[in-house]
Amino acid sequence: MKATIEHHAVLYALLVKHACAVLGEREGRSVMGRATYAYGVQRGDRMAVHAEAHHDPKDMNSYFIYGEWKGEPGENISSMRYTDSASISTVTKCAWYDAWKKHGLLKEGTLYCHYVDDGLAKGFDGSFALNVEKAIGKGDDCCIFHWNEAADPDYVAKRKEADAGKWILPFSFHCEELLDSVRMILSIEAKDSCDAIVQAALQEFHEIFPEEVSDEA
Repeated sequence: MKATIEHHAVLYALLVKHACAVLGEREGRSVMGRATYAYGVQRGDRMAVHAEAHHDPKDMNSYFIYGEWKGEPGENISSMRYTDSASISTVTKCAWYDAWKKHGLLKEGTLYCHYVDDGLAKGFDGSFALNVEKAIGKGDDCCIFHWNEAADPDYVAKRKEADAGKWILPFSFHCEELLDSVRMILSIEAKDSCDAIVQAALQEFHEIFPEEVSDEA
């Protein structure tokens, strides 16, 4: 079975679920919030490394060019608009949200939306701020991400076409990195409970998805 956004979303939500079961709701969500932010920073930092290696500035253009995931057709629906001082993304359909809703994990899963994009922006550069103005996971009709730096959409489109998906990583990688990031934070902040949380989450994950997940269908 090819790894998808659904696998990534469910794995994340189950880690939150079992962190809360072991540590208590408040501490579990707090620790997982920090783990989610650290995961975002790690991804953003890798994007920045790729930009620097190709002599691109760490600006909003590169932030979009070096993005590392891509959903299946129709999974996510979004639009971008740009002003002289901002880049604004409006998301009306989100595959992560749909996966959490499908599996009854909205409460746990939507914690992701509160932390991951701030971590990405911080890890990539840290000079531009992100304001999440709306979020489907909070009950809004869409998600609106507002970065306080402009991008050139024509340039971004040409570069992404030329790169032909070069920077996209499979969701098997994203799942593994997510798990490693969470395990790292838990091993520091909840050392005695880390193994129990991770193993319980993985056990439930494999009950939901009994087929082996890989890069290929």
